[in-house]
Amino acid sequence: MRDLKSGVTRTVTPEGTDRAIISPDGREVIARGPDGHYQRYALDGGSAAPVPGLQSADIIVSFRPDGRSMLVYQPWEMPGRVESVDLTTGQRTLVRELAPTDRVGAMAFYGVDLSDDGKSYVYCLDRTLGSLFAVEGVR
Repeated sequence: MRDLKSGVTRTVTPEGTDRAIISPDGREVIARGPDGHYQRYALDGGSAAPVPGLQSADIIVSFRPDGRSMLVYQPWEMPGRVESVDLTTGQRTLVRELAPTDRVGAMAFYGVDLSDDGKSYVYCLDRTLGSLFAVEGVR
């Protein structure tokens, strides 16, 4: 983090964190720590705190408008389950299941995004298709 007036920078998360997102109130960052567990990192300093309900395989979509919960999904599930996670209790609630009409070769989701009301969504999908050849009588 950099103070724009003084130019002084300081570290907010330890080296090796990923999947970071800043809270709507701008007071903390939630990120997956080097140990694979999600942590809350206060931007004004202090120690990291675990985030109940978030799993290391979760991909964060966004904070919910209330700032007290967030949307997550796990890319290898089919159909993909977008869930709301309460950041205080850790309770997970299904918001939407995503799957293409034709699931042949569907491997993983990525780039999931939902509107604030949850009625509109977009996602990308990895699909792997192949060919199988049967050969008989080869010597």
